[in-house]
Amino acid sequence: MLLQTPFDFSISNLTQSNITKTVDALRNGKKYDLNTSPSNQEMAFGSIYSYLKGTAEYEKWPIEESVKGSSEYKKYGYENFRSSKAKRLREARLEPAHVNFLSQAFRYRGKANYRDTIYLSYGDNRTDEIHQFITDLQSVSGAFSLMAAHYLSNRLSDEDWRAFSADANKYVKYSLHYNLH
Repeated sequence: MLLQTPFDFSISNLTQSNITKTVDALRNGKKYDLNTSPSNQEMAFGSIYSYLKGTAEYEKWPIEESVKGSSEYKKYGYENFRSSKAKRLREARLEPAHVNFLSQAFRYRGKANYRDTIYLSYGDNRTDEIHQFITDLQSVSGAFSLMAAHYLSNRLSDEDWRAFSADANKYVKYSLHYNLH
């Protein structure tokens, strides 16, 4: 395995039934989600599963829209996915689709850059939340960078990894501590 938990969580097949089945299996009966700040590891994993589910549903939506814009969908005059033929058309596009840590990282980056900073900046004084947000960004980006380094160090030859690592340590504008080989 090249990815470390929780970066190894993924969903292959973005049909709604498979998303639900996969997340339910990961949750194993536990119901913690993103609406409550986690105070222990179990709650944190509940948040991770909720984010995975949200990312799968986020990625599912443009696929469904693409199906609605397809010539086959239009040819038969479907208005929604209620008929079995329209469902099969949609499922054929959702079944090979997947989400993984890269999908989640891209979505998280978008939220951090464009949504969270705006919501935290207006209205009530949210100084404590902003400090926590910055701390969380540092933790997530550090963990992601370390996981990505582990992944690359296992995928590249020793020579290529040493060259990449030396280049990153020389030119990156923040501290890296990747001595993985």
